[in-house]
Amino acid sequence: MQRRDVPGAARAALALAVVSLAAAGAAGQGPGGQSDVPRTPWGHPDLQGVWNHTTTVPLERLAAPGESPAAEAAAAGSAPLVVDTADGRLPPLTARGRQRADAGAHDFPDGNVPVASWQELSLFDRCITRGLPGAMSPGVYSQNYQIMQTPAHVVLIVGMIRDSRIIPIDGRPHVGEGIRQWLGDSRGYWDGDTLVVETRNFSRKTNTRMTTVFGGSESLRLVERFTRVDADTLDYRFTFEDPDEFTQPWTAAITLTRSEGTVLEHACHEGNYAPEGEVITGSRVTEDRTAAESGQR
Repeated sequence: MQRRDVPGAARAALALAVVSLAAAGAAGQGPGGQSDVPRTPWGHPDLQGVWNHTTTVPLERLAAPGESPAAEAAAAGSAPLVVDTADGRLPPLTARGRQRADAGAHDFPDGNVPVASWQELSLFDRCITRGLPGAMSPGVYSQNYQIMQTPAHVVLIVGMIRDSRIIPIDGRPHVGEGIRQWLGDSRGYWDGDTLVVETRNFSRKTNTRMTTVFGGSESLRLVERFTRVDADTLDYRFTFEDPDEFTQPWTAAITLTRSEGTVLEHACHEGNYAPEGEVITGSRVTEDRTAAESGQR
């Protein structure tokens, strides 16, 4: 049989068709054989878009005043965000964790306690960061997240205080133990259709606990899991492992729903102006008034 050469244009069209078919196959079926998970052109589950997790569900189930142990046990299934403890509450703190908590939000004063300087205010007060898992935990408002993907990275833009997380998923190792960061050092990988992100190398400067857990000690290891459930839903959960803070690891699960639009700027000007204009000045006024009332001035 006589051989015929395929013209250049035809070869190009054929190559394009092969690439398109391969991409279509990747988009339709994943490593585990699933066919209903949206996929990127390179085959990873597609997590991209703007997501929201506004919720009134508390982090842990709180006991009512005078609640009996039997009532506590009966209400344990009242669906808090903590999902892996028998009573739906955070596990007990270690002695070190309790000491920090009793000191007042991990060395930072809370409430109306006068402060000596801006250095006594948390990074959240100063609108710098909520740390982790605080940045990924439900709050009062601005609970939007934008996720972007490349074959080698996943990027998360956090609406509240505008934290940005650039997470390599190309197999590179974590940075050295001597490098500590407010949001730690994150590395991700795919476990089937779930994006798993492990973060370590946290700085104790973000170790503040207010109405929820915003950080741990330098021993904290945070493992997050992102799973695309359907076109409009992401299952997000994190496991908090910190032997210096809690007597056992614990996991919280949060549902993220697709949101239209973009993540708007979170200017957070109260953190720019309040420390000097209200907190520091107010502390000095409070101290002067207290001194005057006690007859010291």
